[in-house]
Amino acid sequence: MTLPVPENAFREGELDLERLELGPFQTNCWILGEPGGGSCIVVDPGMEPWPLLELLQRRDWKPGRVLLTHGHLDHMGGCGELKRAFGMPIHLHPGDRELYEKYPVIAAAYQLQGEEPPAVDHELADGEWIPFAGAGFRVTHTPGHSPGHVCLHWQKGETPQAFCGDLIFQGAFGRVDLPGGDAATLVRSIREDLFSRQDHCRLYPGHGDPTSVGEERMTNPINDWFRE
Repeated sequence: MTLPVPENAFREGELDLERLELGPFQTNCWILGEPGGGSCIVVDPGMEPWPLLELLQRRDWKPGRVLLTHGHLDHMGGCGELKRAFGMPIHLHPGDRELYEKYPVIAAAYQLQGEEPPAVDHELADGEWIPFAGAGFRVTHTPGHSPGHVCLHWQKGETPQAFCGDLIFQGAFGRVDLPGGDAATLVRSIREDLFSRQDHCRLYPGHGDPTSVGEERMTNPINDWFRE
């Protein structure tokens, strides 16, 4: 289902942001595109991508690339259908390549069907710049939830914004009990990356509603882990 986003999201950059909640894990898929049709970027196409394909057709958007915050099945399961439809490159940090390539096996463990995923076209690197619409994203490697988790920091306008995957949520934070997860690493990633940002930095997580650095700095239970 299509879900609301903040009214002023990316307006400083004159772009439209759409959010879809996809698949059995209700994963946020974020689509950032040019008003009136044209190019877009898809962040985490999720599973069961049919609503995403319908949205892209309705908005007359063609993905220039897919950016994966990490390789867990609920964030990348739609890559095959999207690749067949548009042929765009898929970007993933190499730390999560094994998770990505094991998608059919991992899906079966959840009693779900998963086809062999298309090859990763580009390996994301810490500090890398991803251009889009006269601006772009700065990639930061933020492991802890998974070995190759990244955040994507938008670099245009006065309001900093980031797609933060499953690193942190509104009032919660990413699991560390899945293969490759590590609690101390997650805490370090949140503290050194997200919590080093300005309070008004908007965060677009992989599940749940958007939030901000300031809100999570004040209320997120991860703060109790900082004191341990």
